[in-house]
Amino acid sequence: MLNPSPIARALILGLCAGIASCSPALNWREVRHAAAPARVLMPCKPDVAERSIALREQTTVLHMQACSAQGMDFSFAALALPPGWQPAAAIQAWQQASLASWGAPAEAVQTRTAATRVSRSDAMPAQWAVDGPTRQVRSLWFAHGDWVYQTAVYAPMKERWVDSTAETYFSGITPP
Repeated sequence: MLNPSPIARALILGLCAGIASCSPALNWREVRHAAAPARVLMPCKPDVAERSIALREQTTVLHMQACSAQGMDFSFAALALPPGWQPAAAIQAWQQASLASWGAPAEAVQTRTAATRVSRSDAMPAQWAVDGPTRQVRSLWFAHGDWVYQTAVYAPMKERWVDSTAETYFSGITPP
């Protein structure tokens, strides 16, 4: 019976790990938003939905695309800029509504620098990291033309790769 040396075992295990890491864990693909003129790279085929939401007592339609991969949820949402609103005001109202839906206090928000292709958007892109008791959210808001966008990654608190995954996700946004 063969009894490989510890070095041989380590090499075999390393080779197996290397082969396993070559298989794509996330299947990135370009997705055109169904309603808005932006594109994004998503790691899975998204479901599409619409719903009416209230932003400071004004109802507007939220167009969403979302999917799940590797225990994380990815969303790409857009809404038409409400009449008379400035992009920055719409982003701020959306952020407040998001915090309420996440059940997170404003103190839980860590503002981050957004290094994406949307840096020339109509409102300064805003990137947030919010950690809750069981989930963490990495989100990016920006505006372009008559549209306001939010992309987000939702992950369990134990997920270590959420920041690097969110960076990859946010870097795949192509504004119109």
